[in-house]
Amino acid sequence: MKNILLAAFIFVYSFAFSQDAATEEYYVYPVSPYAAIDSLAKKVEYKDDIRLLSYELTKNYSTQLEKARAIFIWVTHNIAYDYKVLNKKKLKRDFFECKKKENCNIEYAKWEDNYLKKVIRNRKGICDGYARLFKKLCDHAGIQGSLVNGYTKSRPEEIGKMGRLNHSWNVMLIDGKYYYLDATWAAGGCARNKKGKYVKFYPHFEEYYWLTPIEKMSRDHFPADEEWIRDKPYETAKKTYRDNAYIGQTEIQRLDILSPDSGILNVCEGDTIKIRFRYHKRLFRHLQVNTNIKSNPNPWKWSDDHQSLDPDILEEQQYIPFKFDLKSDSYSFTYVVDSKKLKHIDVLIDYRHALRFKINVMKP
Repeated sequence: MKNILLAAFIFVYSFAFSQDAATEEYYVYPVSPYAAIDSLAKKVEYKDDIRLLSYELTKNYSTQLEKARAIFIWVTHNIAYDYKVLNKKKLKRDFFECKKKENCNIEYAKWEDNYLKKVIRNRKGICDGYARLFKKLCDHAGIQGSLVNGYTKSRPEEIGKMGRLNHSWNVMLIDGKYYYLDATWAAGGCARNKKGKYVKFYPHFEEYYWLTPIEKMSRDHFPADEEWIRDKPYETAKKTYRDNAYIGQTEIQRLDILSPDSGILNVCEGDTIKIRFRYHKRLFRHLQVNTNIKSNPNPWKWSDDHQSLDPDILEEQQYIPFKFDLKSDSYSFTYVVDSKKLKHIDVLIDYRHALRFKINVMKP
């Protein structure tokens, strides 16, 4: 098991909140097919027995998928991320070591039981705690699954990099099919003050990390063990993950990039870049491009944990035209490379950072 998740879990402060009222009207919220399961799972109380907790969560359901959903909802709604660990200069976490070199299986079971009871008792943990607790509850429910250790990326400057090898998530095997999920990233986000110190965990359920297809999970997660990449050669998948365009956390559940197929674009001055994407569940009004050379001023302001748009700064914003193709249900726009100094292109949707592409301007 790798060390504690550091910045991989951390969302920019605004990620912990719903959209501001200025753009909220453009959301379309579908009714969840799991609404009844979710409602019941949130009401289940822990009675100092992990096996009993698993039973109480799953006793009303006949399918493994329904049982797993109930467990996932309970974990993500009852465990907060232990953000104080992130502020420690020397990071330390629980780790099992069989010192006597005998009866290790028994000793490990005792250690894990105590570790998970501590996570539940304190109602907080790190990625390892979320993933282990989900797996243990699934084990008791007869659901086959594993922990996955690997890399994660959450910052736009990580295009072309693997990110940090310090995160844990889960994979389930149900009816011969693998399902990927991350209870940690589904549970919410952490906020930090101006000095960079983490000050609060904000619960905010993120559906995207429940039953995430491997091609979408690989946007910001990648397993260290090649066992969990089954649809293509491991090195090919690794390169795709490494070179992916950055997709902002507020947009990742609704945005699919159609082209370009890499986040690293090799271009010449004067070239025209065409970007196409699908944008699900929501309409938008404004599209903007910021670069390392020229950017729009940030129109967002904070007041008592609430984010709103500053009318004065809105008057300074510049927008770019875009097209919507009804047949392919896709949006597109073009950008002309007008400087040798161009290093990246940021795409903003309704003033929120949606995409970044890394640009390498080559000599003609």
